[in-house]
Amino acid sequence: MPDAASRAERRIALVRDDVAARLALAREFYAHSSEPLRRYGHAELSFLRWSAARGVLAAESGARPGSPWWRSVNEGLLRDKVEAGLLCAGAPGAASARSVEYRVDCIRKPSPAAWYRAHNASIVAGYLRHEDLGAKESQVERFMMNVALLRVLFTHAMLVRPRFMLRWPSSPARRRTVPLHG
Repeated sequence: MPDAASRAERRIALVRDDVAARLALAREFYAHSSEPLRRYGHAELSFLRWSAARGVLAAESGARPGSPWWRSVNEGLLRDKVEAGLLCAGAPGAASARSVEYRVDCIRKPSPAAWYRAHNASIVAGYLRHEDLGAKESQVERFMMNVALLRVLFTHAMLVRPRFMLRWPSSPARRRTVPLHG
């Protein structure tokens, strides 16, 4: 029996050029998950639908080709989720990447912090792995990519360390903390 990573690769190959199948695979992960984990996936699925509507996930061979960068980063996110789901279901093998390990941890013990860690590990890994593809995008698209990355990282940081994130340098000599109340 093939290991979880090989099975995940084959599953991703089946949806690579089919946007609707990508969306269905992303929904399937959350549909077969615990209730807390399903709740965490709403924003991700919404962003995925928005990406599909923008056309960035369209097949490269289509009349209006999608973005190689967005497709590749999305593919890595999907692959990590599929592999982690297979591992948690008892498929043989070890996690092929740290991002898959984080996803397994999140499936086994879901929490907002665990979800963001798993999600962001996949996104950042894809962002770095496909930097060459990102450099070929238009300036406006690169700005959009950076804003999307900044938003998920900032939200994660706010969740994990809210007091730290509410600090900013008010002068070179001192820091000021925003009061949480009144």
